[in-house]
Amino acid sequence: MIRMIGTLFLGIALGGVGYAVASDGLVPQSVPHGEAAGHGHDHGHAHHAMIDLPADRAPTIRISVQPDPGAGWNLHAETTNFDFSPAHSGTPHVAGEGHAHIYVNGHKLGRLYGNWFHLAELPAGQVDLQVGLYSNDHQMLSVAGTPIADNVTLNVRP
Repeated sequence: MIRMIGTLFLGIALGGVGYAVASDGLVPQSVPHGEAAGHGHDHGHAHHAMIDLPADRAPTIRISVQPDPGAGWNLHAETTNFDFSPAHSGTPHVAGEGHAHIYVNGHKLGRLYGNWFHLAELPAGQVDLQVGLYSNDHQMLSVAGTPIADNVTLNVRP
């Protein structure tokens, strides 16, 4: 019986570590934004390592969010000079491909591997959504040190 209880506690401890590692996109993290987000505010968050690109070849991103007819919200990310490449996530940087990170009120929600993302629910009140572009090797893309990202602010009713 004591052996079973010890094994149970060991399983819980190791399971918690596994969950923390596996839930990369679900644990609140700092959000890299500021001037690049188009709102001219800087909340002092730490930035990830960046790949600085020449302005004439850099991708762009514009996001929009609409209420879903069923429930929640639909986020649409429109990019230029950029292809989402989920199969290459974690591989070396290739110009013009990668993924995006979605942030809700400064907390990383997860990764975006295509143009559409369904947000099942958002907190009530003013909600800041940001989507930034990242290389396959998870470095933020930037131009002249400014992250390539876009923001929208929603007023969500309770």
